Parts: sequence; structure tokens; C-alpha cells
Amino acid sequence: ARIDAMLAQPLTADDAVQIALLNNPGLQAAFNTLGIAEADWVAAQRLPNPGLTIARLTRGSEVEWERSLHLSLAALLTMPMRTEIEQRLFAQTRQELVLEVLRLAAETRKAWVVAVAATQAARYRQQAMEAAEASAELARRMAQVGNWSRLKQAREQAFYADAALAVARAEQVNLQARERLVRLMGLGDGDRVKLPDRLPDLPAAMPTLPDVEQQAMSSRIDLQMTRLQAEVL
Repeated sequence: ARIDAMLAQPLTADDAVQIALLNNPGLQAAFNTLGIAEADWVAAQRLPNPGLTIARLTRGSEVEWERSLHLSLAALLTMPMRTEIEQRLFAQTRQELVLEVLRLAAETRKAWVVAVAATQAARYRQQAMEAAEASAELARRMAQVGNWSRLKQAREQAFYADAALAVARAEQVNLQARERLVRLMGLGDGDRVKLPDRLPDLPAAMPTLPDVEQQAMSSRIDLQMTRLQAEVL
């Protein structure tokens, strides 16, 4: 219902990111992987199940029963170590999921910008082709009455042909950009997506970012994952 409400109006970049985070199949699979890692961590904290063996031996009329109960001593001794390893693996999987969320959000926002820009470009090419078509028709009529030369008419026709080819290419780029956005959002019907007519205006000034390198080194998720991988190894 939330996705349908966002698709009922022209799609903004923030709405596209929200739909992708709610609906992307790859992200849902990543959440399932996190659940499996958590289950492995919980299982490592529990005592191993004991084993029970029952054997029946027959020798003529004699019947002998053997019963044994066994417990893995190695599993008991290594349980603290295995618990710590599974905890680190769970933390690593969680960081991978956070990185996947950030990556999906960034790719979706970029795909939205590219799709809207491609729509604008295709509209501009269509307008240019219509102007070239009118110019080519004027050249044809002027050449018929002898006011324009055949060379000038041929130039106008060539310009119109180039404009028509540019429209076809722009439409193809527009279709590819739109399909990529739809795929990132996990939608099966791209016709439901209504893009705005134009991109938003650029900000008046760039934001100030003091100590941006230090912030990147301390807060980047992929670097944190690398440290976790080293600790797990």
C-alpha cells in the first residue's frame, strides 16, 4: 500500500530510494542471510545435542542389546571459541547488509537522476526533430518554386534525418535508464512509474565538509568490514 501511494504521484528521488529499500529482491535476500548468520550465532551458544545409540545383536537364540549415550567433548571445549567466531561473522554479515543498503540507495538515486535526465533529453530531441521537420518541409516547398537550390534543400533534409536518428537514440537511452530504475526498485510494471518533467535545480552553493578524509576513514562501512574480516581470520 505504501509503494502504491508513492507511485500514484510523480516519483521523487527519495521515494525511489524508499521503494527500492522496501521492495528490492536482492536486499530482501541480504536480510535473509543476516537471519541465517544470527541463527548460527545462537546455535553456537547452545550445548551440543547428545547422541544415543541402540544396537541389537542376535546369535542363534541369544539376543543382546547395546545402549550408549555419547557427547562431543571437542564441541564442549571449543564452544567459547566457536561462539566468538560466530559473533564476529554475524557482525560482519550485518556490516555487509548496511553496506548493501547504502549501495542500493546510492545506485537508485543515481538511476533516478539518469532516468529523469534521459526523459528530458528525449523530449528535447523530439522538439528539435519537429523543428527540423518543419524546416525540411519549408525547404522542399521553396525548392519547388525555385527560391532555394537543391543543395540547400539537401542540407535541410540531412539535418532532419540526423535529428530523427538522434530521437531514436535518445528514446533507446531513455528506455534503458528507465528499466534500470524500475529493476532497482523491484517493480515488475514500469508503466506505473511517473517521472517528473525535469531535474530539480542545483544548490546555490556546495556544503562545507571539514575533515572529510578523516570522516571517510572512520565511518566507511567497507573499511569496517575489512577490519572485521581480519579479526575473524
